[in-house]
Amino acid sequence: MILLQSLLNEGEVIADYIVAGSYCVWNCITTPGNTDIAGALEDTLHRILENGGTEDDVQEIMGAHIPNDDPDWMLKDATYLDLGYLLPGPLLSFTEQPV
Repeated sequence: MILLQSLLNEGEVIADYIVAGSYCVWNCITTPGNTDIAGALEDTLHRILENGGTEDDVQEIMGAHIPNDDPDWMLKDATYLDLGYLLPGPLLSFTEQPV
């Protein structure tokens, strides 16, 4: 399992986010004060995969998956990332963890 903390560069922090329809808190890498949340999510996805992470790691860390048999109604409110990955709903909150 990839540990997100091991992928941080100097000056970066981990952010917590919640997706509509989920009771889980997911994580991504960002910089303090960053407003490009979509960019932070995409960058985190790529870092996980480029460092040997698997689809399961992406699911466990970010809550993102590649849909296969999901009904269309489940995908209409999805947040699309990259490489076919999506979050199952819109983001409700995005908060940087304290350093």
